[in-house]
Amino acid sequence: APRTAEPAAPASGGATAATAAPIGGAQALPVDVASAGWVRVALEPAMRARTAPGGQDLRVVDPSGADLPFAVRAAQVPAPDVEVAVRLTGVEEAADGWRLRFDAGRNLAVRRFRFEIAEAIAVTGVRLEGSADGQRWAALAEGDVFRIGSSAELAGTTLDVDAVAGAAPVRYLRLHWPRAGGYPRVTAATVLPKPVRAPERRIDLTVAVVESRPGAAVHHIALPGPGLRLDRLDATWDGAGGIAYRLLRPAGGTWEVLREGEAARPASGAAVLSIDLPGTPLGAPFLRLVIDAGGTAPVAVTSARGWVAEEWLVFYAAAAGRHRVELGRLGMAPPPALRGAPPADLAAIPEGSAGPAEPLPLAELPPAVLAPGADLPGSVTFAATWPVVVDGAAPPGAAGEVVRLALPDDLYEVARPDLADIRVAFDAGDGRPARQVPFVRWSLPEPALAAVATGLVPTPAAAGETSTVAIELPARAVPYTLLDLEAPAAVFTRQVDVFAVESAAWTPADERRMVTSTVWSCPGAGRAPCRLGLALGPDLSPVWREAPAGAPTPAPAPGPRLEVVVHDGDDAPLPRIDARVWRRVDALAFAWPVAPEGGAVRLVAGAPTLAAPSYDIDAIRDEVIARVTRDAKAAPRAAPEVDGSFLARLRTHARGVLVGALGLAAVGLLWLLARMLRGSGAPPG
Repeated sequence: APRTAEPAAPASGGATAATAAPIGGAQALPVDVASAGWVRVALEPAMRARTAPGGQDLRVVDPSGADLPFAVRAAQVPAPDVEVAVRLTGVEEAADGWRLRFDAGRNLAVRRFRFEIAEAIAVTGVRLEGSADGQRWAALAEGDVFRIGSSAELAGTTLDVDAVAGAAPVRYLRLHWPRAGGYPRVTAATVLPKPVRAPERRIDLTVAVVESRPGAAVHHIALPGPGLRLDRLDATWDGAGGIAYRLLRPAGGTWEVLREGEAARPASGAAVLSIDLPGTPLGAPFLRLVIDAGGTAPVAVTSARGWVAEEWLVFYAAAAGRHRVELGRLGMAPPPALRGAPPADLAAIPEGSAGPAEPLPLAELPPAVLAPGADLPGSVTFAATWPVVVDGAAPPGAAGEVVRLALPDDLYEVARPDLADIRVAFDAGDGRPARQVPFVRWSLPEPALAAVATGLVPTPAAAGETSTVAIELPARAVPYTLLDLEAPAAVFTRQVDVFAVESAAWTPADERRMVTSTVWSCPGAGRAPCRLGLALGPDLSPVWREAPAGAPTPAPAPGPRLEVVVHDGDDAPLPRIDARVWRRVDALAFAWPVAPEGGAVRLVAGAPTLAAPSYDIDAIRDEVIARVTRDAKAAPRAAPEVDGSFLARLRTHARGVLVGALGLAAVGLLWLLARMLRGSGAPPG
């Protein structure tokens, strides 16, 4: 049997620890307009982040309260620079070769250095340095150059500058030419500057280390809202000369890789990792940054900041006065379209004087939509029920508040795969059948860590060619979404098959089903371990199901697990594999019902024939989710209930049983009394 590692406690919280991500509340920005005409207002990054990702909740309101048409305009981008000629100012001989100095005439952020040389050459180890003042030099590039003919295809006299090193503008360049290449007869040289960015605004971001291990760290970078579009992310790290990094965002209950690569610490100054994200719509409340230094020394990101393209709201004011820019209101129709074109030159448009943002009260949710719904259908049988509590009880202050309930793990074992048979039930304690509580259901973008298995040693198959590791999972039928594998950095290419496996007493053998298969390739170079992310698909329940009716109680046996089969061929198995399993988090949002003494709220599931619910509340789902104020919790699963009117019929049945029992007792007492009377009147024997 393959070696296994027990599931570890989730490092970033399980289903009940996940948090809702509302847009952040409505706000109004007062804008004083000096005179009628076109007006522009800066759309600050923190303000932009609080808008919906599509910006449909932005409004410009005039002094009378009427909506004004507007447009969002980005600041103009200067024309891109072309190659700039640099002047050769001197050649110095040194013990190991020559130093050629060039002057660009002005400070430039260099992307590429190219030079012309007269004769055929082939030189290795050519180095380029840059300096802003001609005194302090920093490495920019290193490489091999050649020229074996007169055409451009036969000349390799270009050095690409490192992205991080070339971020700082330099005026002076110094080319280190090895002696083995002979005297460098350079006839001309040019540099290609980095593209000039549009004007940007800076926003400081909060960074927290959520996991740390020798030579590596995982960070949570909080964003001010899901509407933010970052052009660039700068992260300052400490504790290593160079790092490998992966930047991820949560999406659909899994992790999506935005960027990955390596960065080197410069010779002087702070170590800053600069990641280009040209206008990427993030649509997430945070980012996840993983860095590896390739050793055992501590490493961590100490600060982060984002850069956002400068944007402006442009509108036409019919008169002077105080206007307002509003954002964050949910469920709004698209804003009116702008008629006419504003001046092309943004700088020529007067800027409105904006004051500090003020919170706007959210509109009340319709009471009729939040009220308890119809009775639970009395003809439907539910397989399981969970009492629902808020903060361990149902305090009076919770009544009417919108709460969020993360679905418990054991619900997935009895509910339909599409979760259509889930209901929230409210028993008022007055003898009536339980009533439905309307809810909206959604999946959080952030996955929860379900299991961790480290130090797994692959077990070779008896026939060779493959090796296997197993990852024990904490529950059946939970929506597992992602399997992350790591192995020590090495050069290898392996086919990897992943199987879902179930062992139970009622099956003659392990049930196995292939979940996914792919090729795992690792170049071996770099500081980071070899990583492989495998999507697990929407549902594994065809293998992990409940015991059939009448089946014996399962004997102690391995629970549900994933088996990773690595096709090694004639190579030795990988020395070790670390694994992490992630899962989707599903949640319900609903208004906590007004519960009198003895009332209760329950979650019920497990009715295969029940159709999906249809609630009016679903039309305002975004508003409901944004108003979540606290978390509800599903208590441990209770005994199964028969149907929706179970409690009411149980009370009626109990009264009938009691009356019948009393009647039978009376008849029995009368019969016993009659026998006693007959016995007392008989003559003695």
